[in-house]
Amino acid sequence: MKSFLCHLTTFLAFAVANGMGEQASPLSGARTVLVVPTSADAFETKTAALLQHWLRRATHAKDGFEIVAEDKAGGVTGELMFALGRTRWADAQKLAAIWQDGFVIQRKDNIIVIAGGKPRGTLFGAVRFLGRFCGVRFYLPGQLFTSVPRQKPVIPAALNIVEEPFVRATSMSGSLAVPGYADWLLFIAGNTRQGLAGTHQHNMWHAFPPEKFASRWPEIYPMVKGKRYVPKTAADQKWNPCFSEPKLLDAAEETVTEYYRAHPDHLWYSFGIQDSHVMCECARCVAFVKPHVERDPKLGRVAACSELFWRFMNALAERLEKKLPGKYIEGLAYSMTRLPPPFKLHRNIVVFTNFHIAELDADPFMKPEAYGVTPLDRWLNIAGIYGNHDWHQGNGYLIPRIYSGYWSRFMRHLKSKALFTYQHAETYPNFGLDGAKSYVLAQTWWNPGVDVTALWWQFCDDMFGPAAAPMAEYFATLEKLWTSLDNVEGPERKLNRWSNQFVTSESDREAIHRCRKLLDEAKPLARTEAERKRIELFSKTFRLSEYLFEFAAAPSVSAAKVEEARRHAREAIIPDPLTLFHNTRSMEAIEAAIKGAVGKKPVGP
Repeated sequence: MKSFLCHLTTFLAFAVANGMGEQASPLSGARTVLVVPTSADAFETKTAALLQHWLRRATHAKDGFEIVAEDKAGGVTGELMFALGRTRWADAQKLAAIWQDGFVIQRKDNIIVIAGGKPRGTLFGAVRFLGRFCGVRFYLPGQLFTSVPRQKPVIPAALNIVEEPFVRATSMSGSLAVPGYADWLLFIAGNTRQGLAGTHQHNMWHAFPPEKFASRWPEIYPMVKGKRYVPKTAADQKWNPCFSEPKLLDAAEETVTEYYRAHPDHLWYSFGIQDSHVMCECARCVAFVKPHVERDPKLGRVAACSELFWRFMNALAERLEKKLPGKYIEGLAYSMTRLPPPFKLHRNIVVFTNFHIAELDADPFMKPEAYGVTPLDRWLNIAGIYGNHDWHQGNGYLIPRIYSGYWSRFMRHLKSKALFTYQHAETYPNFGLDGAKSYVLAQTWWNPGVDVTALWWQFCDDMFGPAAAPMAEYFATLEKLWTSLDNVEGPERKLNRWSNQFVTSESDREAIHRCRKLLDEAKPLARTEAERKRIELFSKTFRLSEYLFEFAAAPSVSAAKVEEARRHAREAIIPDPLTLFHNTRSMEAIEAAIKGAVGKKPVGP
């Protein structure tokens, strides 16, 4: 009970901070119009349609909230007008001062202005308005997991909000097979990189295409086992160019110049190394690597290759600075380039690390190393601009992986060190296991100071009504379970080590049983069909994890129980795209998990 009251107090403080307790007047569709610019952008058109739909739902109105073009708005009468985008009511000077995905929400008399730095920012402003003042929030794809207020919304008499995101380019790998996924991802600002940049990942084939450079400058391709290695397909990851070759700078400059000519609005061009440990073995590269290995036999080769790569990046950034002002080049701190070099990087270089936030304590990248600084801060101290690629992964995992608290710690630290950042989460969501994990992440990316515990409580209050308390404890227990699974001594549960994911301790199993008890407590408390459906989604998806945890812990396994698990997967999991990340081999993956969890245990009747 004490825990519940503490969480409730946190949530109420969060609600007050988000304007839920302000004096305001009721919203009426019959007396409200939505005004868009005369030549509205696609995002501005979508913003008006979004507001119209959800304001009608929130006020229980079948019509009203009519959409009017600015050039037709002169004679509009009504108690309230929403001016969306860069209409004559927007403050152009204020908009020019914020990032393009940022927005202002201001009210003067009967006019509410919602306008972004660019049109997509206007959409994000409308989503924030719906969430903060109307109780409409987009937790998971689809209308089932979009909250609708229990009371008609009221609008404060005074509004003056200016927001811009801390993460300026976000991206989440996902599952378009889930109905409504693309819109949901847009509404939570989960893919703001779209239109701002291409990849940050393995890009050497596109940077140095052999059909363009192999005949002209063959020396830019690596020597491997005594022979020049020129890749033949884009799928070939087993190479990297020769970073000590001077002509590589000429080829890179040509590629980047052509890229920005074709994509003038993009922020960076990627020189992400290939997904392998292969580096050039020419005499020049070998001579550079040798003294590093002599000093440090364990990491000397990686340190040398990292230094060569980042020297190349610095030289290229110097070349391009005057030719392409304000444009960046991006490098991936990964595999053979993962160690920070012993020098500062050019201010126009974006560094993407590959720190795994789920392993925040297991992998101490935020704890000081021997030289008194954390691995993360070593990069932050030398990088011009910083981003991170996280394995947020649902694909391949059949256990819940909630770690919002880790993300909060990580993002707050970045906020203390940088003006902005870029982030990518390789998500492939298991919505039925992890719930609002990605929604909470997106809010953290936008504002690292947000209270993630309060966000989870808001999700549970909106989605489960009277069952909010047990469901909030359920998700909090899942987060504690993941922390325990990943940080106790024993097998790691990282990407590509999936066979270990079902191994549990006694305390882990107590948490698993507690989760089932909480789901069972929640079911009879649900008062609506929608609340029951939501609880059932999480109950049936977690049931698959329970089978697998049980099989891994048992001294012997019943064949009937194994068949029961298979039947549950076929009938309850596979047909529902909201349970787990689905692809054409989903059932095959579940079968492999069952086999791995059972292992060599005796199988009885």
